[in-house]
Amino acid sequence: IRLARILRLVRLYPLLRLFRMFSGLETTLNLLVGSIACTLGASLLIFFIIYVCALIIVHDLSTSFVQRSDPDPVLLENVVAIFGSVQNGMFTLFKSSFAGEGWDKYYQTIYQASGITAATFAVFVGFIQVCVLNVLTSLFVT
Repeated sequence: IRLARILRLVRLYPLLRLFRMFSGLETTLNLLVGSIACTLGASLLIFFIIYVCALIIVHDLSTSFVQRSDPDPVLLENVVAIFGSVQNGMFTLFKSSFAGEGWDKYYQTIYQASGITAATFAVFVGFIQVCVLNVLTSLFVT
């Protein structure tokens, strides 16, 4: 087993010499490896924020439709399509935050269902765009 490991290392030696020729590539590779922990932490933070906001928005929308005596079936269908479950809500929030789709389309649908929930959605998008992404960018720059 040791001999097999040594042979593998011997095969990698020419690749290491190639890295020495491109010192900038080695520096870039070291920076990428060093930022893995920061990237994972930032990803978990964004996931947690999206999860909590999806819970709040899905709960508010479902409560607003339960309290209505005669909900609009087209609006209900649209809201269920984008925030029918926490998973759908998380995906919608992810798309609206990271330019997957424009968040105005979702805002208009939510606003028709509940004004307070639409304000919560707008605060979420603003928070993600301004606070979280700027902090993460500064983390990687420094």
